[in-house]
Amino acid sequence: MELGNADGTNGWLIEKRIQVIEAEGTKSVLVKGQAYMSWRVGDDTAERMAISQLRGWVWERKKK
Repeated sequence: MELGNADGTNGWLIEKRIQVIEAEGTKSVLVKGQAYMSWRVGDDTAERMAISQLRGWVWERKKK
C-alpha cells in the first residue's frame, strides 16, 4: 500500500529506510543502514517486539 502526497512524493518513504536481513539463522533489522535489533530465526517474541518498537518510531516520524 502506498500513499501519495500533494508534492508527488511517496507517503511511505520512512519505511524504506528499514530493512530486515536474514542470514545464518539470525534476523537483523537495519534502520537507516544502522543495526537496530537482531534475534534468532523463529524467536517470535523478539520479532513482535521489533515490529512494535518500529511501528512507534515510524508513527512519530509521520506526525512531523
